[in-house]
Amino acid sequence: MNFQEHKKSYKHVRILIVDDHLSARQLYASYLRDHYDITVTASGDEALKTVQKQAYDLYITDLMMPGMDGITFIKKLRTIHPEAAVIVCSQTNEIDLAIAAFRQQPLEFLRKPVRKTILINTIEKTLELIKLRENVSALNALSAQDPACPSPVLGTSGVMSEFWEKVKRTAEMNMSVAVMITGESGSGKEVVARQLHRWSNRKKGPFVAVNCGLMTTDLAGSELLGIARGVATGVEQRKGKFVLADGGAIFLDEIAELPIAVQPMLLRVLQERIVTPVGSSQEIPVDVMVIAATNKHLGQCVAEGLFREDLFYRLSIITLEIPPLRQRKEDITELLYHLYRRHGGVGNLPLSDTELNEWMEYEWPGNIRQLENALINRMIMDKPFNPGQLAVNSANTKAHMIDLSVNMSWSDIRSKVFRFAIESADGNIREAARKLNIPKSTLWEYHKKWQ
Repeated sequence: MNFQEHKKSYKHVRILIVDDHLSARQLYASYLRDHYDITVTASGDEALKTVQKQAYDLYITDLMMPGMDGITFIKKLRTIHPEAAVIVCSQTNEIDLAIAAFRQQPLEFLRKPVRKTILINTIEKTLELIKLRENVSALNALSAQDPACPSPVLGTSGVMSEFWEKVKRTAEMNMSVAVMITGESGSGKEVVARQLHRWSNRKKGPFVAVNCGLMTTDLAGSELLGIARGVATGVEQRKGKFVLADGGAIFLDEIAELPIAVQPMLLRVLQERIVTPVGSSQEIPVDVMVIAATNKHLGQCVAEGLFREDLFYRLSIITLEIPPLRQRKEDITELLYHLYRRHGGVGNLPLSDTELNEWMEYEWPGNIRQLENALINRMIMDKPFNPGQLAVNSANTKAHMIDLSVNMSWSDIRSKVFRFAIESADGNIREAARKLNIPKSTLWEYHKKWQ
């Protein structure tokens, strides 16, 4: 597409630029203002206020900014516009931090300084991917109406075909009993929960996901049941997750982490199908499909007194266990293609045949999440990556893994990466800085604050 066609086709496209450096904002605007409708903001906080007033077709953001950093901005943006397309432009050389940005699903990651032709070509490709994603979403909506068409996200091997058939039968039962999804960490339990909802007669209702691992005893009641008006000064009335999910499904992820003191409250909701908001005597009936998930052995949790036995039986009437990736390696190639395109990849996978064979032979203890992280790493580094390296001292490696699925700020991730690098180098700041490819002074400054 030449520039004349480009101007004619994309002048209606609205782009929001977020960068704390005036020179960067001015440079990007000079590149793009003749071709797009451009708005510039100087911080994540300012950008978020702008987004709350108006949606944009594309967002270009820096990562390292004072106040609200780029990763936090993307996370908050996704709560307002879940399908927002993002291009990250950053100077960071720290691969773990770049991966954290990709976990927020920007479609591209560009390293500063960014040339005009590269930026415009990236925007054009991103806009084409947006159109493609819209078409895929439309096709997925059609296929979701057909229980015979399983989701491709977790694979279509013989093992997974049998699993999807069980999910389909469960969805078609249309019973009020709870469904428990079990599987190792990173195996895709929420994907299964969403597919179960889409195949059920509640597919037109809401799907509300709750991470029980992030709930405290004090806040769980108001989060799940809601809170009445006037309970305390400054506390606003709020609907609970069960009421928000009425007519649809509620997904209770990491159910084993639900505080023991809160479990009787959940048991009552399951038994009586009513909720009573905190500070109210009003009983609200709810009609909701309850889907729980865990990567722990709940029976063991019951034996240890960490989980109520009656709640365990109430939640485990129907159990769907996701096979780990190592038991269905024929799905790996399909998953790699899916994840590659999900993160903006076009054309063939960036893997040689030899490298792909190594990926196929690896056991992937972290399942699909680990596979996704490794692929993102491969896309960013653009050099052969041997997943077998991950097997070295796996117990120690797992202890130092950064869980990018939880809400972490840029400074939190940065701190974890720096601390791990220093520990791995036995306290040698120079060696740790060399491995991270950052100035030694940066790591010394952090080390002093840490100490």
